Amino acid sequence: MYEKVKQKEPVQEPVNIPVESVEPLEMVELNIPPKDIKNRSLKGNKNYRKLRKDAKNKHLYQEVVKQLKKEVYNNENYPVDKHQFDHEIVIDAMQIVERVFNEPKLGDIKLKCVCEILKPYFLDNVPLIEKFVQLNFDKIIKSNVVRRYGIKIYDLCVNFFLGSSETK
Repeated sequence: MYEKVKQKEPVQEPVNIPVESVEPLEMVELNIPPKDIKNRSLKGNKNYRKLRKDAKNKHLYQEVVKQLKKEVYNNENYPVDKHQFDHEIVIDAMQIVERVFNEPKLGDIKLKCVCEILKPYFLDNVPLIEKFVQLNFDKIIKSNVVRRYGIKIYDLCVNFFLGSSETK
């Protein structure tokens, strides 16, 4: 006899939390400034060293992204339909990028590199990739002083004895 009155619950709209998205670096031809000009070393100039190091890092970023997309993260090795939104592929990409960028204070470039590589697997959603990176950050082996020097010595020995490096 008594009808239950259904109360309409207020519809909550999704809250958009602004996430600072990392814009990928543009793929353009880079010219790395020379070490010296007219047989004069410019290593003493701090700004010139920084300019040269930034140009080298951008060039390395472009090469790593291009090579990893072509050889590792392609449709043959990791099909997009099978590995879409897979956290294991994020950990693998993060570990490779951590190994390649073997210098301190390159976190932004590493994040941009991982985001650019994994865009097809996350429907070009960069904030989602960044969230996956944050969640899986503790699962990778981070570089420290001992690890960086160990990698440099290993690469030097491989170059000296075998004539090639595994990072090339």
